[in-house]
Amino acid sequence: MYVVDACMKMLQLRHRNLNEFIGAYVNPPAVYLCMTLCAKGSVWDVINQQSILLSWDFRLSVIIDIAKVIQSSYCLLCVVAHL
Repeated sequence: MYVVDACMKMLQLRHRNLNEFIGAYVNPPAVYLCMTLCAKGSVWDVINQQSILLSWDFRLSVIIDIAKVIQSSYCLLCVVAHL
């Protein structure tokens, strides 16, 4: 039931800088998550794309956005991060 509890917590997370969790399908041992589409790719995709040169202003902006998400939803993120 831990996965269900974590999914319920993720449903409560709402922030403009956070990819929205829509739902999950649990079929042990697999868990399938449904999230909103990131049309330009994820932060991981952008950071690891070697053909894109990222300015320090952009990097700082990403770091600040991540910090805002963590600050605004710290209690809920603690539960979800331990999946």
